[in-house]
This record gives sequence, structure tokens and C-alpha cells, in this order.
Amino acid sequence: MKKIVAVTGCPTGIAHTFMAAESLRKAAEELGVEIKVETNGAVGVENELTDKDILYIRMYTYYIRSYSICS
Repeated sequence: MKKIVAVTGCPTGIAHTFMAAESLRKAAEELGVEIKVETNGAVGVENELTDKDILYIRMYTYYIRSYSICS
């Protein structure tokens, strides 16, 4: 299954941060894609990305870059 990792935030972190996160979650659900969204709002960081999430991003980014170069 494909996975999306996202971070949302805005200067005040009151509404748009969470509206964006919710929109991303809904879109992922419609596409049948797993998603994790870290929010950086007025209350601080919620659903913080773990080292495992970040490693996934790095591994996948490396794979995409390697594939693009070799193709």
C-alpha cells in the first residue's frame, strides 16, 4: 500500500493547519492511500512524525531518485 507523510502548519495555527490536515486525510481515504499528517498549530506539534516515518521518506525519496536516474 502506498503511504503519504505530510506536515501542515500556518502562522497562527488555529484553523488552516487542521483544515489542511483533514482535507489531506479525506483525499487519502478516497484514493485508498495510507497517510500520516503532522500538524504544527497554536497548541504545538500533534501527531509528530517518528524516526521511522522520516526513514520511510528518505528511503522512498532515494528509490525515486535512483529509479529516475537509471531510467
